[in-house]
Amino acid sequence: MSREIKFRVWDKIMEDIAPLVELHSDWVAIPIMDEGGGHLEQRKIEDVELMQFTGLKDKNGKEIYEGDIITFTEIDEDSCMGKEDTYTGKVEWIDEISQWRFIYPSGRRTELHFIVQLPTIKSCEVIGNIYENPELLQGLKDI
Repeated sequence: MSREIKFRVWDKIMEDIAPLVELHSDWVAIPIMDEGGGHLEQRKIEDVELMQFTGLKDKNGKEIYEGDIITFTEIDEDSCMGKEDTYTGKVEWIDEISQWRFIYPSGRRTELHFIVQLPTIKSCEVIGNIYENPELLQGLKDI
């Protein structure tokens, strides 16, 4: 099974997320909306942060990208009370193991594709990203 390879960018100049239209070794092209409707603009590669699509979507059908902040609720089926834990953390790529991870407090690391597929997961939702909503991670250790 293949997955779609695509990126979006954090535009450091406009301080906004934009879809990636073209990727070159030293520049990218992104759409910029203006009074005339919009146009493509080039950015130096150092003026953007690339965010790769994980190939996964949240419970609302929203695509999950590297740098997204997500929440999920896990139900402990081994507990007679059906204990629920809610986690908030960020999505990142780990080069050493070539896997997407969901990184959340206490140093625990869980593979993202397991998080959204396990039957014990009640919800997984993108609530922001590390560039536009860094406050969502304030106070969380080990992130």
